[in-house]
Amino acid sequence: MLANDYLNNAQRLLEKIQETQLDAILEAASWITDSLLEGGVFHVFGSGHSHIIANEAHGRAGGLVPVQPIKDPMEGKAERLEGHAAVVLNQWDVRAGEIMIISSNSGINPAPIEMALEAQERGLKVIVVTSMAHTQSASSRHSSGNKLYQVADLVIDNCGIVGDAAIEVPGFPGRAGATSSIAGVAIVNAIVVQVAENLSSQSVTPPILISANITGGDEHNEQVRAQYRERLKKTMGPSYRKPVST
Repeated sequence: MLANDYLNNAQRLLEKIQETQLDAILEAASWITDSLLEGGVFHVFGSGHSHIIANEAHGRAGGLVPVQPIKDPMEGKAERLEGHAAVVLNQWDVRAGEIMIISSNSGINPAPIEMALEAQERGLKVIVVTSMAHTQSASSRHSSGNKLYQVADLVIDNCGIVGDAAIEVPGFPGRAGATSSIAGVAIVNAIVVQVAENLSSQSVTPPILISANITGGDEHNEQVRAQYRERLKKTMGPSYRKPVST
């Protein structure tokens, strides 16, 4: 059964990430911890389907509050257009010393590459989540010839295969069952829980959301969000009370 094959593949993928990328995940968490302790927030960007990872990092049970998902209003339709990333980033409050995670499975399109460069120009450190197998098999679509991993401060490999989809289907020339979303979501959540541990070890209560569907959830979340509402007003709004998804 291909459904079973896909689930087995996903399990092996997560095991490979754990075996090969844990040091990079811990480094990413350390950077974000230091930035949060200095009063910063961290930012997440992904174009097209990679924006799933940005959504995962924001506004959900078990997630950190001081997270700003950088939303692409074109939803990936302009990811091959040079100059687009600068226009997008200019709409957001990003500050020197903060961290940005950029997710792009291929790492070859101009939007994520230029987002990394623009963030660094503003004094941010950039953590990239990408498929090293895919990006090293393809040519950059940016005029500089650079790929995303080549302009990153830290790279985390999502360990996916070329083309993302992992399962061969009889009678079909390609594959089905993408893995980059599963990998990216797992990587981001691993970073988040490590940040929480890092903060707790320094006697700082982690600014974590809990489910709005348990008693006291709304009250807890409103108190935590209040600490960051002014800084994240573009994301939250002045009277933000979005329920926390589970």
